[in-house]
Amino acid sequence: MRPLTLAECLVVPARLGVLQDATQRLPDAVVLDTARHHQARAIANFDARLEAAAHTYGLDVLGPP
Repeated sequence: MRPLTLAECLVVPARLGVLQDATQRLPDAVVLDTARHHQARAIANFDARLEAAAHTYGLDVLGPP
């Protein structure tokens, strides 16, 4: 794994801040940011708030029916 560039060090906290506004929880923001960064199509999840935020960002959610 390569180290972050200066630009990434400045941009990542801003991205997490925006996502944390959508999810109200930093761990959920990290999940969304990681999924978006890796161009994931879906996340596995059991939390309704994270599910709603994931749908907002175009991610499918795998979880209980």
